[in-house]
Amino acid sequence: MGLLKSIEKTKKMLRMMENVDVKSIARRLFVMNSFDGLLTSIGVIIGTHISGSKDPIVYIWAIVGGIITVGIFSNFIGVYMTERAERINEVKEIEKHLLTELKNTYYEVFIKLVPIYIATWSMMGALFSLISILPLILSLKGVILLDHSLISSVVMSNIQIAFIGAYLGKISKESVIKEAARFSLIGLSATAFLYIVSYVF
Repeated sequence: MGLLKSIEKTKKMLRMMENVDVKSIARRLFVMNSFDGLLTSIGVIIGTHISGSKDPIVYIWAIVGGIITVGIFSNFIGVYMTERAERINEVKEIEKHLLTELKNTYYEVFIKLVPIYIATWSMMGALFSLISILPLILSLKGVILLDHSLISSVVMSNIQIAFIGAYLGKISKESVIKEAARFSLIGLSATAFLYIVSYVF
């Protein structure tokens, strides 16, 4: 009975999240932070390469350190604290209008879970971009050459950016191919810009 009650409670929470558009907020943060993380990975790889580093572990830790720091401390904790403040304010406004407290209600539990839910997806967006370090790990293990791993990582990041565009195209019910191409253009433009700037300076 306890398990069934918990399942029903979880289902009710999910329905409530859909009704107040919580999933949409979480989705936007996931996509935005994935995009930021991938562009950051490209920037780190190109910048570190221009500096002359030949050690795969330098690239790996530069990317991992930056993304995990931003992912946990900004995209999770920062978003959680912001959402928590917004939801607490929301509860107080509702209580003011209803002239009653919402303690020990589904809504109270819901308000506590929403910031965690949104912050988790926000963090996952940043961590999603860590996929781009896989070629660098192969280089560290001696499976492929460093130069090949760098190219592969940048290509993988751009492919992931294209997938983000396709995903947004599906959500907006626009052309998946057009959105994928549009985001690919952004990723490739950022890559080219970084190379040009690095050679100029």
